[in-house]
Amino acid sequence: MKILFKNITEYTKENCDHFKEFHINKYAKKEMYKYILIAVIIVYLIISNIIYKNWILFLTVLIFGIFLYAFTKYRQIIINKLKKIFKRRECDKYKYKPTVNSIDKTISKESSVSVENSVIIYPNRKRNSIFKTKKLSTEYVFYFYENYMKIKNRKLSKKVWYYKFNKIFETDKFFFMYIDDKEPWFLEKDGFVIGNSEKFTEFIKKKCLFKYKNEE
Repeated sequence: MKILFKNITEYTKENCDHFKEFHINKYAKKEMYKYILIAVIIVYLIISNIIYKNWILFLTVLIFGIFLYAFTKYRQIIINKLKKIFKRRECDKYKYKPTVNSIDKTISKESSVSVENSVIIYPNRKRNSIFKTKKLSTEYVFYFYENYMKIKNRKLSKKVWYYKFNKIFETDKFFFMYIDDKEPWFLEKDGFVIGNSEKFTEFIKKKCLFKYKNEE
C-alpha cells in the first residue's frame, strides 16, 4: 500500500500543554454552559411548582436535580465502580491473561525496561490518552494511506480507519485529530516528510467529510 503522507511529530510538554488548552477551550467550556443551562431550568421548575403548589412534580424535579448533581460530581467514581462490577462477570475469566512467561518474554524484548524498576509491559496494551499520560514518548510517526492511517513509535503500532474519526481541527501550527473523546492526537504542520500540510488538508477533508473544521 502506497504511503500518501508521512508525519513525524514530537509530543513535547509544550505541544501537549497547547493541545490541552485547545481542548479545554473547545469542549470544557461548552460542557460548563450546558450544565448551567440545565441547572437554571431545574431551579425554574422547582420555584414554579412551589408557587403553584404542585408538590408531586416538585419532588420529581428535585430528586432528578439531586441525582444529576451527584452524577456530575461523582461521574468518574460511578463509571469506575460499574467497570469493576462488569469485570466480575463469569465470561471474563475466559479472556486472555498474560502468563508469567509471556510477560518475561515481553520484558526481555524491551531494552529500556530494567528488572530493578519492576516494570511490567502487557502484550497488546492499549495506549492511554495523552491527557492522562505522565511520561510521553517524544516522537510519533503517522503514516496516511488511502483508507486508513497508522501511528507508530517504539512502543506503539496502531491502525485507524478514517471513518472512525470524530473531529479534526486545523490551526495555524497543528492538526488536532479526535478518534473519540478519550483518544486525541495531534500533528505538527512542519512535521510532514512525505507530502505537505496544504495537500493533507485537501486529503483529510475528503476522507472525513463534515468532520473537518478550520480553526486558523
